Amino acid sequence: MNIYTLDSETDPFKEGRRPQAFAWGLYDGTWFDHTWGEDCTRRMMDKLYQREPGIVYTHNLGKFDIFFILEYIDKSRPMLIIKDRIVQCYIRCAKGLHKLRDSLKILPFSLDTYQKTTIDYTKFEQEVRQDHKDEIVAYLKDDCVFLYQLCSEFINTFGPAITIGTAAMKELKKFHDIGDVFTFAEDDMIRHKYFFGARVERYQTGVHAGEWRCYDVNSMYPYVMSSLYHPIGLPSTDVSLTVNANTYFITARGYSRGAFPIRTPSGVSFPHAQDTYSVSIHEWDAANELKLFDCDEILECVNFRHSRCFVDYIRHFYGLRKKARIDGDKIHEIFYKYLLNNSYGKFAINPESFKEYMLSADTADLRWHGFTVAELIPAFNLILWEKPAEEFNYANIATGASITGAARSVLLRALNHCDSAMYCDTDSIICRNLRGVEMDDVDLGAWKLEKSGNLLAIAGRKMYALFDGSACVKYASKGVRITPEQIRAAAEGAVITYRREAPTYRLDGSVDWLTRRVRLV
Repeated sequence: MNIYTLDSETDPFKEGRRPQAFAWGLYDGTWFDHTWGEDCTRRMMDKLYQREPGIVYTHNLGKFDIFFILEYIDKSRPMLIIKDRIVQCYIRCAKGLHKLRDSLKILPFSLDTYQKTTIDYTKFEQEVRQDHKDEIVAYLKDDCVFLYQLCSEFINTFGPAITIGTAAMKELKKFHDIGDVFTFAEDDMIRHKYFFGARVERYQTGVHAGEWRCYDVNSMYPYVMSSLYHPIGLPSTDVSLTVNANTYFITARGYSRGAFPIRTPSGVSFPHAQDTYSVSIHEWDAANELKLFDCDEILECVNFRHSRCFVDYIRHFYGLRKKARIDGDKIHEIFYKYLLNNSYGKFAINPESFKEYMLSADTADLRWHGFTVAELIPAFNLILWEKPAEEFNYANIATGASITGAARSVLLRALNHCDSAMYCDTDSIICRNLRGVEMDDVDLGAWKLEKSGNLLAIAGRKMYALFDGSACVKYASKGVRITPEQIRAAAEGAVITYRREAPTYRLDGSVDWLTRRVRLV
């Protein structure tokens, strides 16, 4: 299999400026080539045309680089698009076709997690970049080489999977039978009632002085996959209003003291309220153990005859990850980390949104083939067509719902063993102190002290900063890239205006620049 890595260099990001590519690099494992100048894209496509057919990887292809080469995409082959990201398409070469893939789907991290050369991006400005050409080309080559090392080793280890989730599920099936797939009706019954995401809450907002500690779980999802049982196969047809050994989901009416999730117009919350709750058995057991739910009536129990934990798979790859860390094998340590953390996600994928896409000239009409217009792309005189995928399978959403519920149950127990909980997110808690849990820096499922500080600023969900003196030791700012000091200002009541310099490309060819106001919520 021929593997190539492709990358572009563009004008530096600047609000309001649509960057143009001025250089492309191509690497095949032994030989690097590049193009430079106004027609660099056309000349690079000519070089690719002369190469043997293969898989061409570009990092963040589907949200950036693809928009420089749309006109070269083969119009006779379907495209794979996931959540507005072009994940795979085809371009022609002399002896057939290249598969052009977004490597971010198998390597869901920035390249500096592995290795990346640093450079001053002001040297990329049109007026001065010719003076820095050698340095820029060396930087471009490094990006292509480092990406090649990752992609080629990923294929050597897991095969040519399109996404990390696909690779994880393939490996998991080598160790465990996961049972039957669901029908639409079975999937719908579980998904809309029992499937929730991670628990994310801020219990206080504002700026708070004190001794604050951030604790987190070592590999939360792999831990609950390996330590608790989860349903596989199809739900039983037996009707039950009593929780038994085969029960994995319960709907009940009663008073919950922050134990159970409900959906609200603003998202998932965990109220202290009388309501009807639909939960996993893991949350049910934790809430009853901690006396956080007063049950008035059980309305439904969903039972499964078959269940399993995924201990063999998790133990195998967690062990390989630990060995890679000890051996200094950074590539495989990264791979095994993301493989473990992505294995549960495939159970919850909703194939209803799976579609087949085709790109055509704006003079073509694919309606006779069952397609409808998804996007007009006037900038390139193209049309993007879509239709429902003809072949797809539901996974077992019950397995995914049970795993995510189990993760919430671990967090729930820990929240009830800590002093002054201020914030929690998926597998971590910020509080004054955490007691009554296993503490270890490496053991699977154990808690560890990650960071500590003396000032905590919380502006909202996914928006906080922990300071130790004047230094920020941990922060989160989902959706915007603002500084810890700006988060603190927002937590104190200021309104922070965030303008993203990097452009956002859309499938219709349009470009805009994100602007958001960050305030205390």
